[in-house]
Amino acid sequence: GGNRAALILINEPEQKDWSGLRKALQQAFGLTPAEARTAALVGSGLAPQDVADQLGITVGTIRCELKNIFEKLDISRQSELATVTARLALLHPDNKDA
Repeated sequence: GGNRAALILINEPEQKDWSGLRKALQQAFGLTPAEARTAALVGSGLAPQDVADQLGITVGTIRCELKNIFEKLDISRQSELATVTARLALLHPDNKDA
């Protein structure tokens, strides 16, 4: 019993430019450019440590940004962030500028 759901994200690892999705996150939720960048990367399935390594910043900075992101989106889990970013990308398919 109980309700169960699954979210499958298909990610294009070679895709480097997430500027459209970042802009949509900023406009929809009032995220800063740094928060939107982090939200897009973590929302695509990367771990906070991987995002920190990729961006050349500390994982503490990523965690601080995630705290702010979660507050602004009224969520509490990375899986919820993945759902939000996936839905936003579906609503605005032109946000995936390659």
